[in-house]
This record gives sequence, structure tokens and C-alpha cells, in this order.
Amino acid sequence: MSFHSQGGFPELLVDDDVRDYLSLFYGYVAYGGVSFGGPGAKAPFTAPQIDEYARTYQRPQVLTGGFELYRTLDQDERDNRAAKPITMPTMLLTADGTRDFTRSTVQPLMSTITRAVEVPRAGHWLIQENPEFVTTELVTFFAKEADR
Repeated sequence: MSFHSQGGFPELLVDDDVRDYLSLFYGYVAYGGVSFGGPGAKAPFTAPQIDEYARTYQRPQVLTGGFELYRTLDQDERDNRAAKPITMPTMLLTADGTRDFTRSTVQPLMSTITRAVEVPRAGHWLIQENPEFVTTELVTFFAKEADR
């Protein structure tokens, strides 16, 4: 996150090697990836998917926009703290092994978490890493809430 948040620096380093960078980054934050304490993981995206992301991110303004997400995290946090808590029934899906920490972080912002679930064998890319589990959880949650 620190790398991504530096003004202009990541763009300079990644510019000519967008595909290589994305391939490494996607695996880095996947289940078993280094950022989750693992030895490393493959990207959970197919080669054609990575090709498409790379094609899109090759445009300088898109690459900068991607890094801007990290550069605005401090402001996002301030805005979230200033907002009223979400009171509607909410489901929290998290990476494997992160439910309790994530819940403690978002609890002040979501006062009605009715279901909190860790997605097995998933890191940052929940739906890509365990699509069947995530889809089942979403369908079940929305069906139950529709019946209320």
C-alpha cells in the first residue's frame, strides 16, 4: 500500500511493465500470497484476463487512477468516520482468517451486520478465488433479506 500511495513513483516504475506488475501484484494479495503471510500464490486471473487488465492499465490516466485509490485512503477513512453508520442489514465477507479483525474495524460504520463470513481459500480477490462460495452466500443473504 505504501508503494501504491507515493505520488508518481509507482507509475514511473510500472509504466513499461504493466502486465508483469499486475501478474505479480494479483498473486501477492491472493490467498497464500505474501501479503497474507503465505509463501506466494499465482494470480487468480486467467492469462486473457490479465492481458485485458494490462491493456486497460497501459493508458497513463487509468494507471494513475488505479494508484489514486491508495492515495486517497486517508481521506476515505475520514469521510467514513464522519458519515452516519449504515443501519440496514449488512453482510460482511472477508478474506480467510480476517473476519474478526475486519469486523472490529468496520463495526462502528455498520451497526447491523447480520452475517459475517470468511471466504475459505480467498485472499483479496474473494469472488475470483472462491466464486461458488461467494455466490451462494450472496444469494442466501439477499433471499433472506427479501423475505423480511
